[in-house]
Amino acid sequence: KRHMTADNQRDSELRSRLHRLIEIGVALSLEHDLRALLDRILAEARRFTHADAGTLYLVNGDGLTFEVAHNDSLYTNAGEGMKTEDIPPVPINANSASGYSAMTGEVLNIADVYDNQQHQFATPKTYDQMTGYRTKSMLVVPMENHEKRVIGVLQLINALAPNSGEVVSFSSDDEELTVSLASQASVAVNNVRLIEETKRLHHQNQIILNTAGEGIFGLDADGHLTFTNPAAADMLDWPAKELFSRSHCKFCHAPDGVARQEGGCGCPIMASCQQGVEQRRSDEVFWKRDGTSFLVDYVATPIRETDSPGGAVVVFRDVTEE
Repeated sequence: KRHMTADNQRDSELRSRLHRLIEIGVALSLEHDLRALLDRILAEARRFTHADAGTLYLVNGDGLTFEVAHNDSLYTNAGEGMKTEDIPPVPINANSASGYSAMTGEVLNIADVYDNQQHQFATPKTYDQMTGYRTKSMLVVPMENHEKRVIGVLQLINALAPNSGEVVSFSSDDEELTVSLASQASVAVNNVRLIEETKRLHHQNQIILNTAGEGIFGLDADGHLTFTNPAAADMLDWPAKELFSRSHCKFCHAPDGVARQEGGCGCPIMASCQQGVEQRRSDEVFWKRDGTSFLVDYVATPIRETDSPGGAVVVFRDVTEE
């Protein structure tokens, strides 16, 4: 009966941890701040395994950079973590547990790093000499992306028995759940990096548009403006925000916006939007808000997101003086 009770208790705890793992996966997918995400990953991994300490590294070139480190025994508030900015990167080689795991993609579950015949890692002993800490059990899990490329390493130190607080080995359940968490964490880290890169590119493109001397505006398939750079708004003498969603007929045709052909707009710009044909003109007239006009040289380039054209980008310049 005692054996059955122990098994039931273990199964109940495992189900609870699996349920928590699902909740963590959802939470990680919603976090868009990389630093906060990494701290959350390490904190959840430590909570899962009752680990006293842990470190999360990310691959950067030929090394592993310290991103987040926690240690309850050395720091009273593990949520604040350790200062990792001045710690040099860990080489990706067999000299350290984290470097070895990043190099091989292997999970390491070591009962005692001081008494381990398979691997003789010097880094934990060096760390212990510097801090007075005693590293014993260690669980090191590589974080792999969808291409099976290691992007980081999750390292947990000194599993603590829930009742006594004694340092024990990481169990097979600890290992399995941490591997699952590391997989979810890799997806979350990649997503955050993609979002950050998208924001960076958007900002960079916005700077280019804002500083370009030529007028630039985008059109959807119906010929309505989707964006306008400052130079275009200045030349057309319209506030940029008022140009958004307006038909290009307002300033590319006669002042009253009358179409050139019966049955709809037959201008070259519209042909670029709907037929996917690049149009170049050096003898056209654009109209300002006050009804005056100026001569333009423009190129209308179709936008293709699929096989069908979905609008165009128009780049123009005022050639009245020329």
